[in-house]
Amino acid sequence: LQKTNYQLYQANTELRSLRNISEVLNSSLDLPMILQQSLNIISRTLPVDYCLIWITKHDSDNLYLAASNLPDHIDYPREMPADQDLAAEAFQREGPVFVEEGGKGLRCGDWEWNQQLGCISQMVYPILHGQRRLGLIMVANKTVREFDERTKTLWTTYMNTVSLAIRNAHLYERVLEQTIRDDLTGLYNFRYLMQRLEEELQRAARKKSFLSLLMFDLDDFKKFNDAYGHLEGNKVLAGIGEIFKANTRSIDLASRFGGEEFALLLQDVDADQARQVAERIMASLRNKPYLSPKGGKVFLTFSVGIATYPIHAKTGQELLQKADQMLYKAKGQKNRIEVYSESKAGS
Repeated sequence: LQKTNYQLYQANTELRSLRNISEVLNSSLDLPMILQQSLNIISRTLPVDYCLIWITKHDSDNLYLAASNLPDHIDYPREMPADQDLAAEAFQREGPVFVEEGGKGLRCGDWEWNQQLGCISQMVYPILHGQRRLGLIMVANKTVREFDERTKTLWTTYMNTVSLAIRNAHLYERVLEQTIRDDLTGLYNFRYLMQRLEEELQRAARKKSFLSLLMFDLDDFKKFNDAYGHLEGNKVLAGIGEIFKANTRSIDLASRFGGEEFALLLQDVDADQARQVAERIMASLRNKPYLSPKGGKVFLTFSVGIATYPIHAKTGQELLQKADQMLYKAKGQKNRIEVYSESKAGS
């Protein structure tokens, strides 16, 4: 009887805990908040030493480390393929993978988590939406842990609750992402650029740092469309989106300003550094000629205008206006970069 009462008490405690967890995680759809809450809940509720939560991004199948309780001094990978080792096994099973003493843990290339962290046992749990891979949760222990059926069921139930909240927040973020992205290029749209411009100016003012705005125009693109058609022109624009993504940092904001014009907002970058970024993007465009249906190559070029806060402008409108002035000047000769100066603006 005493054993039965204890089992009932234990089950009731676990049910209350799950209900409380569900209430906390369902109170928001903010992904960063949900990730941090999930990390805290797992670390506090389950007897684990480490917890790592990985998510996918909209333009990649790789997994990116979004939250963890790892010590700051560990130089660990922040990205790994989703089709490798235990990650692939978890996604294929569409369920948890348990690793006990002596088993092979999750890997990132040559980095093996159990070995590097001194852990012996591990559990990997996939976050899925149908067949779409959204993320992965990994927990690990430094001590031997035998996963009996009850433990597996309990841990899986907790993980399912947490992963459901992460999945909902992740999908909500992806829906929001679609409203601020240009469908053709995958870059941010004009409206989002204008919103972020003011936010980044405020941040630059607080930090007393630079903020550079680069305006790009694809030279003679109307002639290209007239010669090859708008469908081919759209292929070029989509390729330019990839060029911007390949030549910018994750904190940079590349957007399609409209038509064949693009804008790039660079945090903590002065005018000279902004010129270097523009040169790199222009070189990438030159090195990626358009292959016409007739077999010929068409080499496209950019004209670029640059203005930098707080050297050239104090407000977002002023920064935009001066970068646009320089773009207009650059387009006069094409395939060139103009950085704002009073003398150039007056000429």
